[in-house]
Amino acid sequence: MTATATALPIAGRALRLRLPGVQWSARLDTRAVVVTLALTAGALGVFVWSLTVGDYPLPVGDVVRSLVGSNDGGSDFVVRTLRLPRGLTGLLVGAAFGLSGAIFQRLVRNPLASPDIVGVNAGAALGAAFVVINLHGTTLQVTAAALAGAFLSSLAVYGLAYRRGVAGYRLVLVGIGVTSALAAVTQYLLTQGEIFEVQRAVVWMTGSLNGRSWDHVRPVTWALVLLVPAALVLARQLRLLDLGDDLARALGGRVEPTRAALLLVGVCLAATA
Repeated sequence: MTATATALPIAGRALRLRLPGVQWSARLDTRAVVVTLALTAGALGVFVWSLTVGDYPLPVGDVVRSLVGSNDGGSDFVVRTLRLPRGLTGLLVGAAFGLSGAIFQRLVRNPLASPDIVGVNAGAALGAAFVVINLHGTTLQVTAAALAGAFLSSLAVYGLAYRRGVAGYRLVLVGIGVTSALAAVTQYLLTQGEIFEVQRAVVWMTGSLNGRSWDHVRPVTWALVLLVPAALVLARQLRLLDLGDDLARALGGRVEPTRAALLLVGVCLAATA
């Protein structure tokens, strides 16, 4: 078994691993690794701090001991039952939104692209607002309508932007137009509804960590468990797409199936979050 690292003319180093009958290579960007580790450490620090604040303040030491199961005091209920699900929900939802945004940015090769720009969030908001205001739906019905709205809006953007393939700039421009149209319909629904239903819809669209429990942690966790590996597998084809559609096809890349699969992963992450 041999492993070598080779400097590249682009950022990062090429890592190659050779086993009997198996060859594996990847590009390691040192700067990206350092920034990711620093941001992860910062996020974990804020996460632990968030477990200390509230109506019943706790020192950081008690929180850490409760998390590792060595605390003999009465703070276990506050940390594990009340605050830990809230903190994990915020952390996981942020991770899902972040990965979704990164996928959209790489697909369209535009740092301004994100789920709210290409119509995913607007479609989810419209579906939820319609069910809340017009149908007085339950929580499960609102969630299903939001997921359906996100998928339908993303399909509309993809279909309208498709012209012998999907160029990044067309996806962004069409997404901005669809987002504006859906937002206008949502605002119309809010002006026509009863005040209590409108308030419920606005709270849903704004989002809140209040009252989050383990029932909210589990679905986001399962979504990340399933979708993150899919994103990593598709990432190798994503590097080909960065070269342009024509060159990617010439190198044997499956441009449209890969782009459609990545869009589906990004929509699923955003819709779940």
